[in-house]
Amino acid sequence: MPIDQLATISVPEARLISIQVWDKSNTSLIDSAIQKSELGINPQIDGQIVRLRIPDLTEERRMDLIKILKNMGEKGKVSIRNVRREANEDLKKKLKDKLINEDDSTLFEKNIQKLTDTNIENIDKILTDKEKEILQI
Repeated sequence: MPIDQLATISVPEARLISIQVWDKSNTSLIDSAIQKSELGINPQIDGQIVRLRIPDLTEERRMDLIKILKNMGEKGKVSIRNVRREANEDLKKKLKDKLINEDDSTLFEKNIQKLTDTNIENIDKILTDKEKEILQI
């Protein structure tokens, strides 16, 4: 269940997240979920309030975040390539079934590749910008 269905989340300070749990029995669930997330944040429980102090980033933690970032970016690229592959397979099937002609198939294939390239470039740009942001002190 998403956390926003169990609690109210607020950010009273730049490095503090406050989670007001509606049902006290869910406090331990939220605590364990945060600990399992490997975010490097230790929740502080005060009744029905879970406080998360965000520590300053160490060089090691910055490198860990960049690894996570690159992994997420690679997953995004793989997803885009899978969509391209599925679209190209669909085109080949339609060409084989004579639903489209060879010229249309070639045109569509080029458009699919152009969209793929554009979206992968967008991911690369976002990754580069975010990496610079993480490395900033």
